[in-house]
Amino acid sequence: LLCGGVPPGVCASLRQSAPLVVSGAENSFRPRIECAAVGGLRHCAAASSASSRLSMQRWPIGLLLDAVATLAGTGGKQLLRHAALTGKHRYYALGLILTAVIDPIFDVAA
Repeated sequence: LLCGGVPPGVCASLRQSAPLVVSGAENSFRPRIECAAVGGLRHCAAASSASSRLSMQRWPIGLLLDAVATLAGTGGKQLLRHAALTGKHRYYALGLILTAVIDPIFDVAA
């Protein structure tokens, strides 16, 4: 049972004494939800499942996507500075595309 937002002492007593209600089947697409009553309030949390374990294994992909976003943003800013210092206006467009388009897209994907 996950106890998000519940104080640790209450969570420990919850695990030992409160009745547990579980909804969702193991083979369905709905996540399993575990709920328990604490002090008249109902606390619910998603149970650990295979899909959540799979998403936890995807962190290297997010790290790589964020690294690409960082490099695109930094490179774009360097190109904008280069265009301003040298007067070569074609670098403005490339710098803006990297900074304003590529960087946010990869940040969102990460």
